[in-house]
Amino acid sequence: MPFSDFQQRSASQNWEQVPLPWIPGGYLWAWFKPSHAPGDVIVRVPDELRPRLGGSLTMRQVLAALEFSPAEIQFWSLQGVVLDPQAGQNPLLDQLLPAPVPWADSAITIRPLPLGIPSTGVAPSVVTTQPASNLKAVPMTAAAEGMLSAMDADWNAILQMEAQLAQLRKQLNTAQGRLQAMNRDFTPDERQAADSNDVKNWQDARRFLRDAAGHTSRYIREHDVGVTSAAGQRNRFEDLYKTRIAPRQAFEGMATVQHELEAYRKQVQAFLAKMQTALSNAGTNGEQRAQQVLSRVSAKMRRSRN
Repeated sequence: MPFSDFQQRSASQNWEQVPLPWIPGGYLWAWFKPSHAPGDVIVRVPDELRPRLGGSLTMRQVLAALEFSPAEIQFWSLQGVVLDPQAGQNPLLDQLLPAPVPWADSAITIRPLPLGIPSTGVAPSVVTTQPASNLKAVPMTAAAEGMLSAMDADWNAILQMEAQLAQLRKQLNTAQGRLQAMNRDFTPDERQAADSNDVKNWQDARRFLRDAAGHTSRYIREHDVGVTSAAGQRNRFEDLYKTRIAPRQAFEGMATVQHELEAYRKQVQAFLAKMQTALSNAGTNGEQRAQQVLSRVSAKMRRSRN
């Protein structure tokens, strides 16, 4: 679907097949403008197609199948990581898409540029490649003052959440170390004291330990290289805040910037909730579950010695 056709089409409630011309009979599933994300395209690789692909599909090929240019999208996200196409220069566009993992959604979300925004390959929060200080100034009005105040509040809320994210990142790193240390085989003494139920429960506990460690690793990685990092949109918003928002200087395209900054704040808020959930699950589903099994086996060991 060409970019112009996508912008004109209405929201869809159905998945559609998108052919992969270079693979006979190959296709992707695409959902254009779903009701819960009317500005996006959601793409899935059919499970039955993965063996034929042999892990050879790239993001640039996905965009080509959709008839999108990398310069026509704001970003794409996969397994919780949001990536900027950088006007088609991002080398990740040509890397093979990762294999699906059990704890992550395998769908690819693509956000095309809004209608009327030039296809510069950057997010619409910065509608020009010029530094924020070079954005064209406009006269201050009551409406502009209101938008600047709203953006100021959003940015300060983001800074507070960033401090929480940094602390959670440290806690997740510590939790990951504990999870990995606990994921071990029974010692000889533990094997001798354990019965068949203990062995089964320990196998289940180790599976939860691995899942919890996978979640912590995922969110640590997303914190370091995702949308809230310097690799995402953060530095652009910080530049805008320092040069335009804090000094209360009205500028061209403020409505777009306000919308994007508000959306970014919600992204940070959602990511904060995910990190908190991952930390909680690491403790309850991971460490506590494993510790309960080990405690029962340790008690049997003590009784055996006595």
